[in-house]
Amino acid sequence: MTLPTVLLVDDEPKVLSALTRQLLEEDFCEVKAALSGAEGLENLQQDIEFALIISDYHMPGMDGISFLVEAQKLRPDAVRIMLTGAAGLEMAVDSVNRGHIFRFLLKPCPPETFIPAVKAGLRQYQLVTGERELLNKTLNGAVKIMIDLLSALNPEAFAQAARLRELARALAAALQVENLWEVELAALLCRVGSVTVPPEVLEKWNQTLPLNERERSMIEAVPRISQQLVQNIPRLENVAQAIGLQQTPFVHGAQERPSGKAIPMAARILKLVLDYDRALARSGTPPLAVAELLRNASQYDPDLLALFQRRVLGVESVETPQRPAPAVAPKEVKMPIEDVIPGMMLVRDVYDKRGRLVVAKGTIITDVLKQRLVNYFWSQAIVEPVVVGEEKFL
Repeated sequence: MTLPTVLLVDDEPKVLSALTRQLLEEDFCEVKAALSGAEGLENLQQDIEFALIISDYHMPGMDGISFLVEAQKLRPDAVRIMLTGAAGLEMAVDSVNRGHIFRFLLKPCPPETFIPAVKAGLRQYQLVTGERELLNKTLNGAVKIMIDLLSALNPEAFAQAARLRELARALAAALQVENLWEVELAALLCRVGSVTVPPEVLEKWNQTLPLNERERSMIEAVPRISQQLVQNIPRLENVAQAIGLQQTPFVHGAQERPSGKAIPMAARILKLVLDYDRALARSGTPPLAVAELLRNASQYDPDLLALFQRRVLGVESVETPQRPAPAVAPKEVKMPIEDVIPGMMLVRDVYDKRGRLVVAKGTIITDVLKQRLVNYFWSQAIVEPVVVGEEKFL
């Protein structure tokens, strides 16, 4: 079992040596030592998982508070303890507010005080990281279930979600968005509510065909339903908000919704990439799709639209769109359904015997999708073989 690592920082060699010896004699952690704040920061840049950082307050060059502030930027999860010979009120308040310390220890610090404090700090680190790991597993599991259900219930919406994710990721990366994962996840889940809409209605909407009042209400409800499905998952509050606002125009007169830059960045990105995906399906080429967006430019953040056009799509001119270069078709392999491996991509649509789409081309096969194909095959609803690409994506 790997022992947790503690970083000790003190400009007094004798104190540093004594504290290091106390910890090593207990044999419950690894110890790294530094004689200054600058040397401590060098240690934190190493490829080591530091669970606890203990720093003296009075040090030349960089005091303990300044060091812990910088240490937090490098190791935000590490627990921090301050050693000081005189804990004045002002210093204590500054340490808590700026250094976010876990505990104060007064010098000289005897082993019966020092060792329990270090063990408490290490337990705090385990609690923080353990809770995050549990949340991450819960989050990933919940998202995977939703995506698998979308892929099984509405294959076209699933294929669209994969396209939206790639477009949103590229635009968010060009913008240097801090929480890139939130934008990706919002794009992937923004149409999960479309499982409630009949496929023929979705097709009419994608093609901008006239919708009757009932069909229009179905489409308008998709963002709200998607938001409701996502907002109950821990840590996805921002994602759910962006999904709920995915069709909000940049300029509008509605009082109950934000407008302009008040719309969350992820929602502005969703609006742009979703409308582009629909325009591309209708027009067939990026320049024509961009031209359609420009005709409705007030719907989009102008900065995002310009960046999306030039940096993400590489479209400089929309007046005389060039004929797109023929796409290089992936190498096709025909195989029995039971031989399909999760991670392969379908390069042809799979229909049932009634002509209904079961899985759309471009879909990456998951365990759930493979099971769906197998079940359809054994119920004699589809005919083998299926056609996949040679390359495995997952």
